Amino acid sequence: MSMKGDFPEAIGAPGESASAICTYSGAYVDVFNPDPATIHLTDIAHALAVIPRFNGHTREHYTIAEHSIAVAELVPWEDGLWGLMHDASEAYMCDIPRPIKYHPSFKAVYEEIETALMAAVCDRFDLDHTMPESVVHADEQALSTERAHLMHPVTERWEITKKPRSHLFKHNDPERAFLSAYYAYARS
Repeated sequence: MSMKGDFPEAIGAPGESASAICTYSGAYVDVFNPDPATIHLTDIAHALAVIPRFNGHTREHYTIAEHSIAVAELVPWEDGLWGLMHDASEAYMCDIPRPIKYHPSFKAVYEEIETALMAAVCDRFDLDHTMPESVVHADEQALSTERAHLMHPVTERWEITKKPRSHLFKHNDPERAFLSAYYAYARS
């Protein structure tokens, strides 16, 4: 998907902060002190459409964008935009597998960065800073569905709290699907 002409002017410059990353659009985002003005829909949609779920350890390619669309489709319409953006921080810090994310030596650092990034995302897209409970439940529902459809069948070590759905949400062009979903939810 060509996005030429849709990019914001680059914000920031290399060397401004050692913790700033250059994004798909050319913007610089300081992951430790994110400015909502540097958070762009094109960056989120593109990055989430190429980052695989489960660190790529699936039987077929499945992206964070597809997961996010699934979560949005599982919640009431009024929570759809939150569902779509619930993993937007991963556009800047990747999808880290749960055993690493929740390891005692890593969890506090990860949560601090994720919280700051999600606050910037919430401010940028006018979302309440508290994730709706429906999104929390839909995320778990999507996780159990993805596990059932994408992972090796021998995964006894995972505690599944939700019954998997009979089908997996798949998209031929996850980036375009993410953007379409965004505009549908943002208009309402």
